[in-house]
Amino acid sequence: MDEAIKSLVVTVKETLKDFTAGRLSSAECRQRYKRISTECNSLQYVGTRHRDLLSSLCYLHSTENFSLFTGLYRLDMYGLTALGSSGDDGFNLGLLRMRDVLSSRLAGSTPVSLPPGDGHELPHTVHACIVPGESSMPLLFIAVSSSNFFSKDEFVNTAELIGVLRSAAELETRPQYFSFFGDRRARINEWIRRTLAEGGPVSAHYFLFNMVERIFSHMGLPEMLKVSASIKKALMEQCGPPDTPVFELSMREYLMFIPDRAGAFCEKKKASFTYQGSSIPSQSNVFVIRNEDDISGFWDDILDFERRISSGERVR
Repeated sequence: MDEAIKSLVVTVKETLKDFTAGRLSSAECRQRYKRISTECNSLQYVGTRHRDLLSSLCYLHSTENFSLFTGLYRLDMYGLTALGSSGDDGFNLGLLRMRDVLSSRLAGSTPVSLPPGDGHELPHTVHACIVPGESSMPLLFIAVSSSNFFSKDEFVNTAELIGVLRSAAELETRPQYFSFFGDRRARINEWIRRTLAEGGPVSAHYFLFNMVERIFSHMGLPEMLKVSASIKKALMEQCGPPDTPVFELSMREYLMFIPDRAGAFCEKKKASFTYQGSSIPSQSNVFVIRNEDDISGFWDDILDFERRISSGERVR
């Protein structure tokens, strides 16, 4: 603490003691109060500035919840790693040695409070809890305090806030995956059942453009969608009668279904595709679906064919 502030605090304590003991009159006490007030107003406050968000949150908790030290730590098999803190580094060094104690005491979302001598050498109570949220990186929120005004609810609320911020950050930075396969497969199965009910088998022609993502992915999603639409158009023009349904399973996989009452379309079809001067090779296969019992095996055959192509096997 700054010496000027120390001196001012001592003066306030002595003034209160003298007035309570009757050694100061009311007039003398008012005069001393004015002098103390003048000295207090002359002090220049120099606040602790934190440039990063984690240290700022720790500083806010310390000042609002009567804590001498607040810190956020990553917990792993090797120990604790400080990610952000506010307070005397001496506390930080003591907390870094508490990895085994804290990991054994903490269970789920229940916070722990360890008084002096309870598994550590600090002369204050150590409060700790696991930051809530789903993440592969466990975080511990820790505060050091000896104040009776320390609020465990405020402590847990701050840990929950950190958890919300971490979840939001991970959501923004992790890759996003959108899968429409389940819905698309249900639609295809319904189409097959409806067509089989009208009589006759269905020829399912599977086309795999294995290089399309590698060639066009750098152009961005809007352009990739144009490529996909062009592939569907080319398949309809080259490989089937008018109004033949074409389903895209992904950017590189397409299914064309042809009702085949006469068995005329069982031969495997080949498709050539060119987009903006780039010729895209494809592999294809044909599967005949004669009844509903064949539908499940049909999907297994597609997955097996795609696996063999991706592994580099030459499939005729």
